[in-house]
Amino acid sequence: MKIPFLKQPDPLLSIGYKSDQKGILNRYLREKNNWQEHLNKSADYIIRFCEQIPAESKIVILGSGWLLDIPMDYLVNKFKLIYLVDVLHPIQVKHKFRDKTNVIFVEKDITGYATDVLRIINKPQQADILVSLMNLTCLNVLEDLQYDAILSVNILTQLDSILCDFIVSKKYFPDGKLIEFQKKLQFEQLKLLTTRPSCLISDVEEVFLYKNNSIAFKSDSLKVDWPIGRHSESWNWKFDSNYLYHSRYKTNLSVKAVMLF
Repeated sequence: MKIPFLKQPDPLLSIGYKSDQKGILNRYLREKNNWQEHLNKSADYIIRFCEQIPAESKIVILGSGWLLDIPMDYLVNKFKLIYLVDVLHPIQVKHKFRDKTNVIFVEKDITGYATDVLRIINKPQQADILVSLMNLTCLNVLEDLQYDAILSVNILTQLDSILCDFIVSKKYFPDGKLIEFQKKLQFEQLKLLTTRPSCLISDVEEVFLYKNNSIAFKSDSLKVDWPIGRHSESWNWKFDSNYLYHSRYKTNLSVKAVMLF
């Protein structure tokens, strides 16, 4: 009897990347009308950035996911290669672009820290987890790719939140103890963007609203200084109107965009 080969599950998925990716799509389907203005602004800004990048260039899209905010038709027609880099790619997205020879799927943890975080958290005799986290050295996740420009779109603050939520779920930490590690994660992502011409779009603040849309309070999602670049813009993202992100408030996100050359 032939025993079928069973693919071993990726241990990184235990961190919550797959469930987070599914959650993004579900939230989009619930909030489609509210999200559309933000998605359109993101796509338009990307096109304006890419108009300044030579045709036939090779570009990287960090945390590509469902590509909801990415003008893929425009990119596919312009660039020689498009690397979609994420820890996993939805089957639907792979199927949609299966015949596009200039679209390359690359499965990588784009924080450069996830494997080490998993090792530290699962080590039973870890004396000081916070010290170990801060002593980690970030991997250059793009070192084996040849590319000319980078798109980081609505992913910067999501990366550290996924890892930190996983850490909190495994180990008890008082509020605020992981802020320095959040800063470390966001700083390394911004540092990566300085290596090539880059387009950065990210939420920087969560705005929680009462039912009448007056502001209850705000919370910074960006833990580091916003980079100085060109053609800066900002706008509001109506993120959650169903009280599912926060049980007592609707949630908007303040978004910023900048081009780094």
